[in-house]
Amino acid sequence: MTRAPHLRSPPPKGTPTFAAAGYSGIRIVSRDLGKTWVDSITSGGGGDDPHLLRGIGCGNGLCVAGGGSAGATGRLLTTADGKTWKEFMTGAPGLSEVAFGNNIWVSVSGHYAARSDDGYKWEVNTDKGSLSFGGILRQMTFAGGKFIAWGDGGKRVQSGDGRTWTRITSGNEWRSVAFGNGVFIAVGSSRQTSADATTWTAAGGPGGAWIVFTGTSFVYGGTDGNVYKSTDGKTWQSEKGFMVPQDRVAYGAGVFVSYGSTSNDGVKWLKSAVPSAGITDVDFGYLMQP
Repeated sequence: MTRAPHLRSPPPKGTPTFAAAGYSGIRIVSRDLGKTWVDSITSGGGGDDPHLLRGIGCGNGLCVAGGGSAGATGRLLTTADGKTWKEFMTGAPGLSEVAFGNNIWVSVSGHYAARSDDGYKWEVNTDKGSLSFGGILRQMTFAGGKFIAWGDGGKRVQSGDGRTWTRITSGNEWRSVAFGNGVFIAVGSSRQTSADATTWTAAGGPGGAWIVFTGTSFVYGGTDGNVYKSTDGKTWQSEKGFMVPQDRVAYGAGVFVSYGSTSNDGVKWLKSAVPSAGITDVDFGYLMQP
């Protein structure tokens, strides 16, 4: 999955920060645009267990990591500085992903969602009925004013408020979604487009591992190792990539970051210092200094 750039006016306060989370409850941040990673925290375990953090989202001066496993182990960990984290237990199964948008926080699990106004206190099991069908939701992003979540067996839903969810019509596998210049684009086994995030149509093109909208253009890393760029989502230009990551990518402050590498254009990537393994997700936000 690729994280949408956090474009706000006026400019956000705080330090541009990339944050990552993963196995063993690891949380780690970079305050130099992905070059080095610091303030690593772990909580134990190491597999698909209550410590696992599957997703992280940043926005409004916070980053929130979500995870847990089967049973009442759903957990959300929130930080304002990348070093001190406050935990909230949902009392329900583990969570898959977290995102901020429309001035609220939303987290999704296999069959339920959680919602928060401040990133610390969470309302759990919102509109569970509309999420209980099909497989497990695995990923989510906030794009074009909507929370868009997807997962196993073609399960896809979208919501504007984190309470009421609408099923998405789509037949292809997704790995990442972005919005810009009036169009939603999903990449996975191929490329798809939508005007409303509910009904999607095939757009052809190579498959992709991640996509971002930089504020002026879409950029996505193809599963063929090339990078594809477009301003309107219709006409695409291809560039031969170098060390293009095939996992999650975040974009912010003009930089593309995948845990372990960075890029200024999304095409040519450089390795960065990685002190810990087992990362599952990365995002960009503005945090206060610890």
